[in-house]
Amino acid sequence: LSVSSKNIQGPFDILPLHANFMTLVEDSPIVIRLGGQKQLTFKFPLSIILTLENKVNIYTYAQPQIDKKS
Repeated sequence: LSVSSKNIQGPFDILPLHANFMTLVEDSPIVIRLGGQKQLTFKFPLSIILTLENKVNIYTYAQPQIDKKS
């Protein structure tokens, strides 16, 4: 349903049909909301989030710290 995080300009949300978008995220949680109360939270030292044609890709070089919430 959505992807949220924070970049150098501040917090942002990516919703369905979002415009194409690319940003760098440094050491900030990336929250993926799946619907209902389900969400996944990842934290990478450095990542690139790319939204292209209604798909979100997260690129990083490190293993994430995963916090699963139901």
